[in-house]
Amino acid sequence: MSRPRVGSEDDRFNEFVGNKGHDPIHPGRNDGEFPEEARGLNWGAFGLNVIWGTAMRVHIAWLCILPFIGVVMQFVLLIKGNEWAWKNRRWDSVEHFLSVQRKWAWATAVVFGLMFLISLAISTFLSNLIYSNLIYSL
Repeated sequence: MSRPRVGSEDDRFNEFVGNKGHDPIHPGRNDGEFPEEARGLNWGAFGLNVIWGTAMRVHIAWLCILPFIGVVMQFVLLIKGNEWAWKNRRWDSVEHFLSVQRKWAWATAVVFGLMFLISLAISTFLSNLIYSNLIYSL
């Protein structure tokens, strides 16, 4: 298998998800103490749970696709996501880890914002369509 070119799309993706020095045999380098400054809520894990979980090698995130369990699992990921991501990926430093998790949080905000705007546009269109049909029927 050939290595991707420098600056390729794979490199940009790996940089986004924090994949530096990927080692498939020994995926976790951070077996030590979970740093205090990395504690906190993980909004990327909460909102983009399955995608985030796959990228961070937190495969338990796939439970989010199950009915009822998924809702509970989202909140578990919100609380435990940082710890699991720290243990399952290689990180250059705590700052690198936090930087990647902030990107995931922003991606979640963008996705939910776009979903809200699209829902608002569709509901406005449908309500105007229904209202205009009511007017013409009178």
